[in-house]
Amino acid sequence: MLDANFADFVKEFAPGKDSTAQVKLLSYAPNALEYQSQATQNGIIVFSEIYYPYGWKAYIDDQPVEHFRVNYTLRALNVPAGEHHIRFEFLPDALKKSEPISYICFAILYATIIGGIVLALVRGRKKGSLLQ
Repeated sequence: MLDANFADFVKEFAPGKDSTAQVKLLSYAPNALEYQSQATQNGIIVFSEIYYPYGWKAYIDDQPVEHFRVNYTLRALNVPAGEHHIRFEFLPDALKKSEPISYICFAILYATIIGGIVLALVRGRKKGSLLQ
């Protein structure tokens, strides 16, 4: 059952039979899935993962493609005929945007710690009692 919001994804689809078509899971991680597909005709692959558009990116042969929702909860992907490498990655935009801020905060934290140690050593030498 296709969600009406995703009807554009199947406009060109013509159902057919390809008894030699196969999809093989190559690797599975919580934030990355890789598949190998082989078919003699264009087709739609329905994956047994929940469709969640916020952060999941799909690639066929390292080219970004759009995935869509079917059967109310599952994700699907239009795949052309031939042999293809399919990859799903979870890369939320918020993570990409906040990464530089995290690096800056860590740099400030480390600078503060190093500054505190240097300041303690300088004060200790002035008093003449370094680590006594």
